[in-house]
Amino acid sequence: MSNKNDTDNRPIVVCVHGSASNGGQWRAFRQAVRGRCRVFTPDLVGYGSRRYRANSGFSLQNEVDAIIEQIGDITEPFHLIGHSYGGAVATYFAKKYPERIKSLILYEPANFAVLFKEGLHTGAANEIHAVRARFANGAGNAISRWRAARSFITYWSGAKAWRNFKLAQRSWFAAMSPKVAAEFDAIAAAHDTLSDVSDLEMPVKIVCGTATRDAAKQVCELMAVQIKSSRLLRLVNLRHMAPLTDPDSVNPLLIDYVIPAWPRSA
Repeated sequence: MSNKNDTDNRPIVVCVHGSASNGGQWRAFRQAVRGRCRVFTPDLVGYGSRRYRANSGFSLQNEVDAIIEQIGDITEPFHLIGHSYGGAVATYFAKKYPERIKSLILYEPANFAVLFKEGLHTGAANEIHAVRARFANGAGNAISRWRAARSFITYWSGAKAWRNFKLAQRSWFAAMSPKVAAEFDAIAAAHDTLSDVSDLEMPVKIVCGTATRDAAKQVCELMAVQIKSSRLLRLVNLRHMAPLTDPDSVNPLLIDYVIPAWPRSA
């Protein structure tokens, strides 16, 4: 697929995946809009074709730079979709380069800076601190990495999800623990940029499952209050990983801003 085609007027969509995933998570979305959009699904640092080298200076800007490199010479504004950690990256991208974004669509963005800014240091916020601490504590220990990966998957998807993983999948998630730890640190380091999103002026759609964790719900609600151009949609009985587990329920709502005439019954 060519990045630049003067005769191609289809909308451009850039989809950003979550932690411990890659651009392939958007396969169902790409299939749903086939022929209607030009879709780019870049890999974040450490996933797919992108290598991660542990260092204390890793930041969300590194993720944005990787996205820009992969989407090539796109010059016109594009729709930006982000899920979970990818939602925090997408928010950061929109804050830094608003002129490039036509609309911002977020499924439960891991923008915990908004949560902590409001002084919500009990309950949901403490859960996020605890998940982050498990990764920080397990940085150099194979057993601790395994435990951190298990707690992460269980927190977002339930204990059954971890039990259903094969040994190879569990091992892969454990191996990704250092990168996931760096992602939590990068979000924390970008607090000043991410904690106030009230200046985002492009259309913003925020999607949240009603069966998700309280931390994700509160982030979505707080962002919806801050962003005047936003719309908050709640999907009944869906959880944090719904873009992967229930794409037929999620994708039509994501596509709404990209193709306004998208039939909701599809």
